[in-house]
This record gives sequence, C-alpha cells and structure tokens, in this order.
Amino acid sequence: MCGSDTDNLADNLRSTGLHGQRRDDGGEGLAAAAASWLFPAARFIPAIEARVSERLGEPVKIASLRLFLLPLPHLVATGVSAGTTPLGSIARVTVRPSLLHLFSETTVLREIRLD
Repeated sequence: MCGSDTDNLADNLRSTGLHGQRRDDGGEGLAAAAASWLFPAARFIPAIEARVSERLGEPVKIASLRLFLLPLPHLVATGVSAGTTPLGSIARVTVRPSLLHLFSETTVLREIRLD
C-alpha cells in the first residue's frame, strides 16, 4: 500500500469507530455462552428481587439476569422496575464485584451502572 492508501484506510477505520479496537467476537461470544450455561444467573432473580425489595420498601422486578466473564466478571440485569405502579424502570443495570472479595463472605461491589 502506498502512503495515501494507508491514510485513507486509517481515516475509514476512525470514522467507523473501529480504529484501535480489538475485534475477537468469536472468543468473547463463546465465553459468554459458556458462562450462561455454567452459571444460569436467572435462577437467582427471585432472591435478588426479594432482597432489593426489602431494602427499598417497594416491590422490585427483574426481567432477565446474565453473567459475563469478559472483560471482567459482571452481572447484567435488564428490565428492572420498582414500585407497585412502577415508580420507574431501568433498561439495564450492570454490577461489577470486587475481584479481591469475590469469594469472601462480604460482597463488595466496585461499580453499579444504570443505563
């Protein structure tokens, strides 16, 4: 490739947002599928709903819950609503635990993101 072709390719990658990003959908997709199969997080929805409802004093509902291992272990809850006549809803909640406390008796959350 000559210099102008290389510059055009770099410009095209920047415009698509792919410049500098690693693309490995196959491995990450396989890891996500394995995590969902090995750890069916959805079975914990009733316990999580009960605990959060108790703390908030309002009923909480979660439509789905999935575990992801990459890039760091995290849980994603979707379709979260609170209240008898829903006070509000959140499309997506991402929870990242502290890796140092992952297997301890005390749960430590490093990040809770609401989308």
